[in-house]
Amino acid sequence: MSALVEDAIFYQLAVSAHGDSGLFKNKSFIYIFSFLAALPLLMFFNNCTGGLDSQSSASEADSNSAANVNFSGNKAAEILLVSNSGSVWGYARDTVNKSQILNVRFYVDGASGGGRFAGQAWANQLSSGPNAGHFFTYQLPAEFVDGLSHTLYMYVVDERVENMLAPVSFAGYTPKAESVFNSQINGFVQTNCTRCHQSYWKYSTLYSGPLMKPTPAQGGTATNNLLIKKMSGVVSHTGGQFCPNGLNDPLCAEIQRWWKAEFN
Repeated sequence: MSALVEDAIFYQLAVSAHGDSGLFKNKSFIYIFSFLAALPLLMFFNNCTGGLDSQSSASEADSNSAANVNFSGNKAAEILLVSNSGSVWGYARDTVNKSQILNVRFYVDGASGGGRFAGQAWANQLSSGPNAGHFFTYQLPAEFVDGLSHTLYMYVVDERVENMLAPVSFAGYTPKAESVFNSQINGFVQTNCTRCHQSYWKYSTLYSGPLMKPTPAQGGTATNNLLIKKMSGVVSHTGGQFCPNGLNDPLCAEIQRWWKAEFN
C-alpha cells in the first residue's frame, strides 16, 4: 500500500479521537474504512504492488478484457471521494450480472467529446458491504492535481450518456515543501506530538490532514487552517496550546511559512 493511503487511514484514526473526522463525503465511507482497517489481516498493508491503490496494469486489463461484454446495462455506481491528492475512490457494479467486473473511465473539465480523458480503472477491488469486490481507486494524472478547481466525469463501461455519473467538483494538490516542514516544524512535532499521535504524525499526514482543512479551494489560508488554529488555541486541542502569543508566535509563524510554500 502506498504512503498516501496508509497516511489517510492514520489521519482518520487520529482525528476521530479528537472529534475532527469527516474526510468522506457520506456514510458510504464506512465500507471503505472497514476494509482499510482489515488490510493487515489480508496482507495488503505493505509497500508491495497490488494493494488498494494499485491501478489497472496491462496484464490486469487483459484478464478483465471480456468483463464488459456481459454488462447488462443496469448499474450501481458512485464516486465516493476525490481526495486532496487527486485519488478517486468509488464503486461500480452490474446489478443483474453481479459477478461481472466493470471498467470505469474518467474525463476532466467536460464530458466525453469535450473534456480531457484522464484514464480508466477496473472496479474489482475488495471491500465489505453490498459493493464488495466492485470498488476502484484511481490516481488522477499530475496535470489535474494542480491546486485548481476541476470537474470529474465518470463513465461506466463506455461513453454513452446513460452510463455517465453526475460530475463531481474537486481540487487536488501535490506536496512541494517538505524541506520547509523538515527544517522548522518536524523537530517540534517529534518532540511534542508523538505522545498522542505516535509515529504517524509526520509530513504527509499533517499536510493532507490539518494543514489542508479547509483546502485553499474551500477558503483555507495560512492563518485559518486547522493546524494553526489548534496550535494557537483557537480550536480546542487535547495536546495543549503551543502559540500562547497568537499567530506571530515562532511556531505559528513557521506554520504560516510552510502553508505559503505549499499553496502560494
